[in-house]
Amino acid sequence: MIIQIIKTVVFYFILMYLSINILGFFVSGLYTNPTMDKLAKDGSDFIKKETIRYKKVDKLTTLLALIIFVVFYYLLFRFFNMGVAISAAMIMGGRLPDLIWDIKHGRKTEPSLMKHDFWYYTSAFMPFLAFPVFYYSLNYL
Repeated sequence: MIIQIIKTVVFYFILMYLSINILGFFVSGLYTNPTMDKLAKDGSDFIKKETIRYKKVDKLTTLLALIIFVVFYYLLFRFFNMGVAISAAMIMGGRLPDLIWDIKHGRKTEPSLMKHDFWYYTSAFMPFLAFPVFYYSLNYL
């Protein structure tokens, strides 16, 4: 029993680390950087060319992240089970609103500035709710 709990905690933190980073890699390309948009509008010709190049590379990075995202879920489902994939989705769903806020505002999330509505609290508790799902899926399915 204690071995199962230790194994679950270790693998849960590994799953959380991978899930959040893959999500960040993917979502960062979906939203434009306001600083780059301002530079593209107000900068010199060289800066405008570089921002166009940046946007092309950003689209390529987002496509690569999408492929990694799909492969990640396929591997979770293939080598573990659907419950582990669901717990990874719960972790990602909990981190998504903070990540979008980070990208839109260009700085680290400050909970005092975010709206404290239903979605805020749901996303705050979602990674914690993923742990029992992960424990059950890893040890009993």
